[in-house]
Amino acid sequence: LSTIQTAQKGAHPKPPASKYEFPLPFESTIQEAEPSKEAIGFADQIGIFEVHPKLDGSDELTMRQMVTQDPITWQQQTRAPVTVLGNFEWQDIEIEASLSIPDTMGQYSGACVATRSDQYWANAVSLCVTLAGNWSLIDGGWRLDGTYFKTFANGTVSSLTPGKYYRLKLVTVNGLAQGFFEGEQLFENVEFPDIGVGFAAIGSTGYFPMEFDYVRIDRAGSNWNSTQKKCKSPAKVGSVLTADACTRNARRDEGLMWELRSNWQLVHTPSGLCAQADLSSRGQVHLAECASPGDDVRKSQEFRNRYSNIRQHQQELMLQDGSSSYSLQGTSSGSVFVDHANEGHDTRDQWEKWVYFPNTMQLRNQYTADYSLGAPNCLRACS
Repeated sequence: LSTIQTAQKGAHPKPPASKYEFPLPFESTIQEAEPSKEAIGFADQIGIFEVHPKLDGSDELTMRQMVTQDPITWQQQTRAPVTVLGNFEWQDIEIEASLSIPDTMGQYSGACVATRSDQYWANAVSLCVTLAGNWSLIDGGWRLDGTYFKTFANGTVSSLTPGKYYRLKLVTVNGLAQGFFEGEQLFENVEFPDIGVGFAAIGSTGYFPMEFDYVRIDRAGSNWNSTQKKCKSPAKVGSVLTADACTRNARRDEGLMWELRSNWQLVHTPSGLCAQADLSSRGQVHLAECASPGDDVRKSQEFRNRYSNIRQHQQELMLQDGSSSYSLQGTSSGSVFVDHANEGHDTRDQWEKWVYFPNTMQLRNQYTADYSLGAPNCLRACS
């Protein structure tokens, strides 16, 4: 569409092939970034982080948190500024950053690195240090009201100099954490609940111009090579669906890969077959050829859900048979079935709400860490 007669159709190179995995190891490209913009890979969630020249008068660039007072937010926000990067399904990673803290809040000014963080830093494993030299490993992100769900470990180092850059590193593998400050180990093998997933993150302890000029993220531990649980044989018509432990670190497993179609069919992508339920109390769920509109069995393949919300919140997958409604349910023993909707809450033993993870194409029973459900379980199809 043009308002002039001499316009010509433009052209662009072929886009690169889609990759579902965030490339690791990752090192920030802050020094190559354009000032007043954000470096590649970062996604601000609270506050705003921009590339600017360092305040020491050098030509070096840094990422600076720009919001200096509490903003007006869409919802009540109790966490300090944070920017995230990577994959939401990570668990076993290490993050190291070179951080500079101003004395805006005096000795309470601080900076943090985190793993397993959700978008708003409500769930995370975070290592923070303040100008006073106080460090803490906490559950979740830094709260502006100073309260935390749990502190896993804490201690002190020598007081920090405002404006000077320091290296802070956090490693989380399984349910154990290690922390380092300026290359010296702060702690090792500190236990925390090993059910959460999330991004790598960098944050501050308040609305002030905290800076970082270097970030590195990499895999940690051996779970990256051993998490895929292959089916003994490919799924086929009649394969019964089960609940099984989800893979770690955003690794795909053919038995756990599903496509949620807009027509409500639940398709096992490697086989191209659809989930089909016996519409009865505790009816079995198995794979079948995908039915066309008007087929008698189509209603037993229509797992209705809130198509957008199920990617961010746990939702029921419902089937309708006349006046009867059934939800897709799973149990800790591995069985999957449809039954009349459970009026109670999901528990560690049985649940009826699921959430979809697009990168790995998994249907999980939890989005962020839910201690009442235990370790995450996924919908599996195997012969």
